Amino acid sequence: MTTVAGAPARPSGRLIASILALAAALTFLVPAAARAADAPQNTEQPSIGGAYLVGETVTAQPGIWTPEPETFDYEWFVDDAPVGTGDSYTIAAADLDGALQLKVTAHLTDAPDGVAWSEPFAVSAGVLDAFTTSITGVLVVGRTLTAALPATGDVTVQWRRDGKAITGATAPTYTVKSIDAGHVLSVRVVRSQPGYLTQVSIAKASATVKKAFSTTAAPTISGTRAVGKTLTANVKPWSPTASFSYQWKRDGVAISGATNRTYALKAKDLGARIAVTVTGRKSGYAAVSRTSGATAAIAKGTIVAPTPTITGTVRAGSTLTARTGTVKPSTVAKSFQWLRNGNPIAGATKATYALKNVDAGKRIAVKVTYRKTAFTTITKKSAATVTVKARPEVAVKDGYYRVGTDIKPGTYYRTGSGICYWERLSAKSYDTDALNGSNIGLGRSYVTIKSTDKWFYTEDCGGWTRFDGTGANKSSVTAKVGTYAVGTDIKAGTYRSPAATGFTFAGEPFEMCIIIVESAPLGVMDVATQEAYYEVGDPVEVTVAKGEYLTSFGCGKLTRVS
Repeated sequence: MTTVAGAPARPSGRLIASILALAAALTFLVPAAARAADAPQNTEQPSIGGAYLVGETVTAQPGIWTPEPETFDYEWFVDDAPVGTGDSYTIAAADLDGALQLKVTAHLTDAPDGVAWSEPFAVSAGVLDAFTTSITGVLVVGRTLTAALPATGDVTVQWRRDGKAITGATAPTYTVKSIDAGHVLSVRVVRSQPGYLTQVSIAKASATVKKAFSTTAAPTISGTRAVGKTLTANVKPWSPTASFSYQWKRDGVAISGATNRTYALKAKDLGARIAVTVTGRKSGYAAVSRTSGATAAIAKGTIVAPTPTITGTVRAGSTLTARTGTVKPSTVAKSFQWLRNGNPIAGATKATYALKNVDAGKRIAVKVTYRKTAFTTITKKSAATVTVKARPEVAVKDGYYRVGTDIKPGTYYRTGSGICYWERLSAKSYDTDALNGSNIGLGRSYVTIKSTDKWFYTEDCGGWTRFDGTGANKSSVTAKVGTYAVGTDIKAGTYRSPAATGFTFAGEPFEMCIIIVESAPLGVMDVATQEAYYEVGDPVEVTVAKGEYLTSFGCGKLTRVS
């Protein structure tokens, strides 16, 4: 037993607490005169703060003293043996199952030291930091699994099959064997450390072990690498035979919905590189994915279209239609351009074209251009039609024609050189009230029949052609007599003739030039906007605007100067 100078002998740590309590009581029974003068007296027994477990740190609680000491010294004992000093102590593994006790020595100047002991406390096993093992790796025959181990302590490992220990499988890693196929693997990890409770953690695999394919092959891709074409994934047989699923990828990224063996290349694929991943599956075997090499950059698609054809009557006043036939892909955009003698016709950009008077004597063709995003644009040109026939004449014979039945309202012209007389009537009789308009023309003549007219009378005109606003649009007037639509037969502007020539009417020569400009060929005098007379030999000048009608009698060749 250890003794401390100036203090009673320390009782054994094995004595029960009642002995300590009795000793304390006897101390208090000693008369004050017999005790050391002014020595600090312990009135409340010291105690130990904390958990009495291996690895834990406990602290000294000195209790209550009278008078109050100036300082304390602390000593720690386990089973009578000193193990440390200071106001705290970390319980060691060797202390397990021993009695931990604190000795407190109180110091006061000019007074003897006071000594007191705590009760003894049994030391229990410590608790290590918790750990949980786990299994990483692929649950496939031939692959290696790894158990997660704690970083400290003595660790033992046991791999198990369906809960039963696998002989010799005590390493942190385990290579899956054929016998494991179809079974559930687990691992039991035990950690021990002197003075501490033993810890056990068991991890169970999430699924049964699968077999492995003995032979797998990456797919290859066949097909034309261009937008609009179809690629096909080709896979050599695996061993054992597997069923396959597919995932096509664009520049390494999965293409949504592209999960068939074939893949139709889209506009988004232009310039990209395409690959395919196949996944082989078989019951009891681990699925395996293999990816093909990427294709070269996907090129633009090719539009396939036959040469267009033209249908319809090839005559002014009729409509021609462009026929494109079967075009692939069917979603391409088509644009049209009609040609007159090989030259583009302004505004003629639809699938149909209404032949005009200006087309008479010409040959018509059409160009069709096909466009689609990510495809190469192509243009196809039809063969030209036969020469376009002139629009058929109406009211060819002299006489009366019912408006709306025999002849439709509208503007007409005739191109003969002789005298032409016509009337627009509200009744089939000649009187002032019935006459809506009349004119005697020489050469090219115009008339506008209105829907309010009832009859049209023609004499010596030789037939009329429907005016559709198209013509030669020349810059000169060469005929001695005639009427010309400005903006159609001739261009708008100022025309001059060096000298008036005169003209002949009904066999009679007229030694003058007459210029008349009308706003419409209605055959009434009040539509004239200009009217001028020149003697033979005099220079002539007239200015006309688009939409007007110029009539020239004996003015010679009028040439546009501005």
